[in-house]
Amino acid sequence: MASELDQLEANIVGAEGVGERIDALVALGRALLRKDIARAGEAGDEALALAQEIGDVYREGICLGCLAAIANRVGEHEQAIEYGQKSVAILESWGELGELVLSLETVAVAYWRLSDLSESLVYFLKQLAVCEQLGDEEAHGRVLSGLGVLYSAMGEMEKAIAYEQQGLALFRKIGNKDREALLLNNMSYHYMKMGDYDEALRLGLVGLELAESEKDIYRIIVLAGTLGETYMKKGDIGEAERHCLRGLALLDQHADPNSELDLRFFMGQIKLAQGETAEALTYLEVAVALGERVGNKDALYQAYELMGETRVALGDYQAAYEAQLRCNRIKDEIYNEERATKLRQIEVAHRTAVAEKEASHYADLYASEQSRRQLTEILQQLGQAMVDQVDLGQMLAEILRQLAVLVSFDRGAVLLWRDERLVPITVWPEGSGVWEEVPLVAIGEGPLGIILGEKRPFLTTTTADLDLSPLLRPYFAGGSWLGVPLLRQEVVIGVLTLARREAVAYDEEGVQMARALAAQAAVTIENKRLYQQSEQRAEALTTLAQVGEDILASLDLQVVLERLATHAHQLFNAIQTVLWLRQDEGELFAATVAIGKYSDELRADPMRLGEGFAGGVAQSGQAEIINDMDEGERGKHVPGTPEREETPAALMCAPLQMHNQTIGVLVLYREKAAGSFMTGDLEFLVGLARQAIIAIENARLYRRVQKFNEQLEQEVVARTADLQVAYKQLERLDRTKSDFIAVTAHELRTPITILRGYGQLLEQDALLVGHDYQMNLVSGMVNGARRMHEIVNTMLTMVKVDSRSLELQAEAISLGDIVKKVVRQFRVEIGERKQTVIVEEGMDDLPVVQGDREALMIVFENLITNGIKYTPDGGQIMMRGRMHEVDGRQMVEVQVEDTGIGIAGEALPLIFDKFYQTGEVANHSSGKTKFKGGGPGLGLAIARGIVEAHGGRLWAESEGYDESRLPGSIFYLLLPSKG
Repeated sequence: MASELDQLEANIVGAEGVGERIDALVALGRALLRKDIARAGEAGDEALALAQEIGDVYREGICLGCLAAIANRVGEHEQAIEYGQKSVAILESWGELGELVLSLETVAVAYWRLSDLSESLVYFLKQLAVCEQLGDEEAHGRVLSGLGVLYSAMGEMEKAIAYEQQGLALFRKIGNKDREALLLNNMSYHYMKMGDYDEALRLGLVGLELAESEKDIYRIIVLAGTLGETYMKKGDIGEAERHCLRGLALLDQHADPNSELDLRFFMGQIKLAQGETAEALTYLEVAVALGERVGNKDALYQAYELMGETRVALGDYQAAYEAQLRCNRIKDEIYNEERATKLRQIEVAHRTAVAEKEASHYADLYASEQSRRQLTEILQQLGQAMVDQVDLGQMLAEILRQLAVLVSFDRGAVLLWRDERLVPITVWPEGSGVWEEVPLVAIGEGPLGIILGEKRPFLTTTTADLDLSPLLRPYFAGGSWLGVPLLRQEVVIGVLTLARREAVAYDEEGVQMARALAAQAAVTIENKRLYQQSEQRAEALTTLAQVGEDILASLDLQVVLERLATHAHQLFNAIQTVLWLRQDEGELFAATVAIGKYSDELRADPMRLGEGFAGGVAQSGQAEIINDMDEGERGKHVPGTPEREETPAALMCAPLQMHNQTIGVLVLYREKAAGSFMTGDLEFLVGLARQAIIAIENARLYRRVQKFNEQLEQEVVARTADLQVAYKQLERLDRTKSDFIAVTAHELRTPITILRGYGQLLEQDALLVGHDYQMNLVSGMVNGARRMHEIVNTMLTMVKVDSRSLELQAEAISLGDIVKKVVRQFRVEIGERKQTVIVEEGMDDLPVVQGDREALMIVFENLITNGIKYTPDGGQIMMRGRMHEVDGRQMVEVQVEDTGIGIAGEALPLIFDKFYQTGEVANHSSGKTKFKGGGPGLGLAIARGIVEAHGGRLWAESEGYDESRLPGSIFYLLLPSKG
């Protein structure tokens, strides 16, 4: 089902046009009825909105039917009736019986759910009549099932079972296991009502097995209710409870208020029988709420009656009295057995008679629908023929031939209106003689004149009495006659005529079909006209395409303009073509391109703005055709060219405009023998002028880019030289700094060692022992020297990392052991800060790595120091490890996470740089592990250098810096495992 739903969703996305999208949405809505009712409703609502938006009444009817089924499923039966009746009205008017079956069934079920059995019967019998017309076994089986349920509600169990057995046979025949399980459930229910519990259980268990094999959750729930009630009536309370509880458990997978109502009512009965009165009341209260919600009066009556008994058992007599009052009110509404039985019998007889009349009505609808479908198929075939054929006469003959399948006539013709005459294009049957054109048809006179004037069909039962000329007689056979206008944008372009020898009138359906085929003929004629126009313009479009290719093929402006002018010269059969371009934004234009006999003379004589025909176009900026070169004094004679009496007969000019300024004019000359220029020619020449502008602009941009590139290359060379000088200076400074650090560290080591040595001697001097003041001074000196010694060692290590001279003594190491050892080193500092360090148990199980123990000790010392320093007092530091595969290599990952102040996003890339300090250095407190304590800023840089020397990675992550929220940080250490 998932793949089916995925395909339906894909159909919505890939729909071409609104109509296809509506159809796809409806299909999805119906498929989701039992799977996802909320999504089904969304699909149905969207489909209806689209159908109403485009005014598609037919699809609106289908959408309303879908929404009615959805409303039924969620218990909104009155809404289902409203939607369903609107759908039925629309589909009946369209004669669409296939969709009508579904809407009739939905309304029938809704009325049944509301206990309006007579109205339900009306719609079921209508559905039965339509199904018999369609021969639809699936729908026929559904309506038999519905009638079985309806007659069961009316107390006629034998008739109900008879309908159900017919439906069961149909569903088994067509292999619909879903409906087969439903019918088995219904028959089980009917036998249970008749007291035949053994047969009821047999049918119900067969249905349950079938539903389980199909994994049909909804049917399993329904059958659970039926079997639960049957076992209860048989006295097997345990089995009854088992089935009901199973049904309730499955409601999480498929919510159905009606089934839940039944199951909770039965559980109330079961619990009451088991003496669990309070629990019975809980089930019954939910059942009553569901009954009120779905409007099931029968179920409400029974639930309130049982609730009254339960309240009495609990000693709550006031509530029992209120429940019984409500029960009695419902009973008055729906029960008066004797009167209801009589009314039903009368109603059934009446509804059956009505249904017989409805069957005749639907038979007519079916016949009409078949004709419409046939017409649709013919129109589709003609549409394909229009694609495959080009000959107008053949296409119109095919239209007449297909029309003869739908409407009987003896003679037919298609005539086109040309120069106040109707000219026959094709006649039917073929070989029925030569039909002359109809001369000078007077608008409004005679049948043809009326059709031309009023733009509507004209039909008559007999034409024998009409005063017809010999030329018109072939179009009228003496009997009835029908003429239909061929309309193109409300203009009559021709007439379709159909003649019969007998005086048998054309009915309305025949007229409508003739109009549909006449519309198709009009489309055919229009397509032929457009095809001829497209052929005429094909050469022009090919020329434009070639010009575009020429523009892209070369950046040489002169070459491109010469090609463009050549194309125009050849296309318009010109004798002279000139492309004038403005010189230095002045008033003179030079003949940049000239093709023809007098090209040299034109190049030698510049054109002035406003001078001659071309100069006038340059001044006005408006394209122009001059088909009379003797017009006024606008012409200008170019020395060396013929005098006026020998000049070309026609001229066409198009300005080249850029940034609201005319920069040139494209001019073509033509001899009288080649004919005048037309408006379409001028439009095309304007297009060529625009192409010329593009070529000119491209050339200018290209020159500008070339100049910019030259300047840029010079700038890049100069900047590169500056950068190389600066880089060398930085290299020198970096080496000098590293050398200074190394020298300084070595120079400091000796005096620091002396200070530490003398300080330690003083700590052991007997003269000072016992003198607190002197011992404090000595202790401060020793601690300071030790701290200086650590800093010096750190600086030397940093120099080794920088110079890549770090010597590693590799051995197999357990990271868990190193971590624990480092943590023990810091126990005093951790205790002073009241912090907690947690090392997860998994650290001991990590595989060994190959590395330098002392170097890795430094790494973890720096990471733990960092965590202690930037975590407030009372915070927590966690260390965990795991295996991690990177690019096919097994790596050991250790995480050091703290609950500290975090790291700002912009600082994350910098914290591993040498000497980097977070925050204001002046605000830092002293001390290696004091909160935000200061330091040389080398710890993390050294740690990363050592890790990378081991072939690993070290990085950090943090949500940001915040001393109040304390987002914390996580440092990740990745090392290759020994294996």
